[in-house]
Amino acid sequence: MFSFIYFLSFKYILIRLFWCSIPNNPIIIWANFNNYEIYNVVMSNSCVFCDIIKKTAEGYIVYESDRVIAFLDKYPITKGHILVVPVKHYERFIEMEQVDRYALIDSITIITKKVEKLTDNYNIGMNQGEYAGQIISHIHFHIIPRYPNDERSFNHRTILKDSIAMDVVNILTKM
Repeated sequence: MFSFIYFLSFKYILIRLFWCSIPNNPIIIWANFNNYEIYNVVMSNSCVFCDIIKKTAEGYIVYESDRVIAFLDKYPITKGHILVVPVKHYERFIEMEQVDRYALIDSITIITKKVEKLTDNYNIGMNQGEYAGQIISHIHFHIIPRYPNDERSFNHRTILKDSIAMDVVNILTKM
């Protein structure tokens, strides 16, 4: 069942489709009737990882397949902190389809080999649920490179700088 809200503007019509089974993830379709193009996008207030996957939000992507994407954490614990995310939105690890779970684990292995260009010390982990420290409700693994005396933790984070991000992307994507 759908409920429709129409928003008309000069060149665009916005149709918001609220899927009853997914009330917090409305689908938005932008139609540009001048060029007869249709754009499917995810609302910015839904899932930031889905926005990165759909390329409607910025992300420093270091790996991408048809089932998994990996990008630099916007608030890294250390240089090269990567988030490995299934393309399909899952909130819980146990809800994942087997093929996506296997692809996720295989991707972690591939990306970890790339991380070893930075350092051979790293943490691989996942937080499941609010009380475990999960902030974004889209399953993801952290690969956190560790360096001598970095003394960083999940409580000590800074915003990712473009210069550092580009340096890491260049190193990790040369394989």
